[in-house]
Amino acid sequence: SEAVQMIQDRIGDPSLTVRELADACEVSSVTLNRYFRKVYGMPVSAFLSSQRMKLAKMLLLNSSNSVADVAKKVGYGDIYAFSHAFFRCFGVSPSTWRKR
Repeated sequence: SEAVQMIQDRIGDPSLTVRELADACEVSSVTLNRYFRKVYGMPVSAFLSSQRMKLAKMLLLNSSNSVADVAKKVGYGDIYAFSHAFFRCFGVSPSTWRKR
């Protein structure tokens, strides 16, 4: 779908919103969320977060970028927000994940 492609293209953009995705697809936010729930089993915002976390996991394992750089590359301007989201998703901090 167009929304998934836009998420992939702009995954590092912290200003990307559900509203912007819905507008690009010419549907309401409610309709876009319904579609994502039906197809992916989660709302758009959760899908966006999961894609960011997948990329973060890969970058932490396969690059020498700092945790702060990884946070920026996946759309988090604040390293603390990124670390908190990463911990919520995987149960370990980004630096612990990298060491594993």
